[in-house]
Amino acid sequence: MRVFELRTDGQLTKSITDEIGDEYSIKERFKEKVFGVGQLRYVSGSPILNDFYERHNQSIKAHFDWTKKGAVIRLRTLNNLFAIGLKDDLFRCIRLKKNPDYVYAALFSPFWILLKLGTPFQIAKWFVVLSGKLRKGNCEITIEHQNDIFSFVVSGDLWTDCLQTFNIERTKNMLLIEDKRTWRTDDGIRINRGRCK
Repeated sequence: MRVFELRTDGQLTKSITDEIGDEYSIKERFKEKVFGVGQLRYVSGSPILNDFYERHNQSIKAHFDWTKKGAVIRLRTLNNLFAIGLKDDLFRCIRLKKNPDYVYAALFSPFWILLKLGTPFQIAKWFVVLSGKLRKGNCEITIEHQNDIFSFVVSGDLWTDCLQTFNIERTKNMLLIEDKRTWRTDDGIRINRGRCK
């Protein structure tokens, strides 16, 4: 694994594209349904990335994106742009884990009543008052590539984006999805989630 420095416009250099292929055009992305996911927070894994994050004082924004022969993780520091190229044939495993959401419905609040009546959660959540609490559990992404392991965390709001990014044809045989969400509130009300993911 190597960390490449990018130009100021963020375009991949020739040395990266020779290794992992060109980026998809917007038309190709929609046709083949290949997208990326941003707002990744690095947790642990590769010694090279650990050192890189320590040098830049944790002030890095990361973004995962697919290319035609692999993937790229873009890293934006305060001053420069960097990229890590990942070849398709060296992926070993990708794990997605959704941590439980925390739902607290205050007794006899409109939110509590709607949940008790079996209203889908996506509708009932609009009636949360100050005494109710909704907190989405974060999503963990673990990528095993050759001898390196990358662990990232993203906000729970991006769970659908994570599924859309990693549940594609080229990764179906190496993708492990673990959904740990609970379907009950603290008061024991069974939540009817409806059609939403």
